[in-house]
Amino acid sequence: MIGPLRLLLGMDFDSVHILGAVEGTLPGTLPVDPLLAGDPLERRAQQEAQSRRDWLSALAAGDGGEVVVSAPATDSEGRAVYPSPWLLELLAGDGTSLSATAVRTGTVTHPRLHRVGAAVPGRGTSLHVGERREQDAAAAHRAGIDLSHTALARRDDLPLGRALETVRARRSDRLTEFDGNVAAVAGLPLIAQGLTGSSQSATGIQSWAACPFHFLMGRVLWVAGTEDVEDERWWQIDAAERGSLIHKILERFFGRSRPVAVRSPGPPTAPRTSGGWRPSPLRSSTAPQPAA
Repeated sequence: MIGPLRLLLGMDFDSVHILGAVEGTLPGTLPVDPLLAGDPLERRAQQEAQSRRDWLSALAAGDGGEVVVSAPATDSEGRAVYPSPWLLELLAGDGTSLSATAVRTGTVTHPRLHRVGAAVPGRGTSLHVGERREQDAAAAHRAGIDLSHTALARRDDLPLGRALETVRARRSDRLTEFDGNVAAVAGLPLIAQGLTGSSQSATGIQSWAACPFHFLMGRVLWVAGTEDVEDERWWQIDAAERGSLIHKILERFFGRSRPVAVRSPGPPTAPRTSGGWRPSPLRSSTAPQPAA
């Protein structure tokens, strides 16, 4: 029988297995209600009481036989999870107090606590096929077996096999496809036409004579060269952009400046009276006069 804990109420089994006994699941948490702040309906206490009754019913269902409570060390995305406080209560039944961190990391021992799967490398049974393949690859490496013969390296959807082939080819003294050897694809029309497929310029022939691989990449496969980020050209403003920017700055500067009336040079004006203009008294000036 497989189902939630509440289905075990009043039943009796020789063996009961409770899976996923982690914090946040046993006991569970209420979903966030966007309309009701807090818990005005006091549903949290009701849920915890119901979860507690279901938990005790599951333990009672295997009272005459075996009860196994399991908790993973990580979730499906590899994040750490901790055992439920109710699981710790079972371990503390003889008066021993254990912390969730110590139980998860395996730094404590208990007669009723057993660790299985990848938590103990080389021991127990793998929890899923991915862990089994990793353990097989690690065992092959320790035994001196070629990793390219393992199941992980033979899978086309995983990069291990291709990575091993690439590293070994580059470290060898052979000219391989990873060093520019295109013999395996020499029969393709794109490669086979070479210099005879179309008319070539003098620059193209010169490029082929200087470096056939450079000609292949640039003239046949049309692979663009990588921009040199260290070149100062990429860190400078284009001349046209710089000119447009200066013009915009000057336009905004003079557009926001307050216009100022400029008086034409001439003799000093005298204050105006009701009868007309009268001359101002002469005043001496200490300002230096320009030399004749």
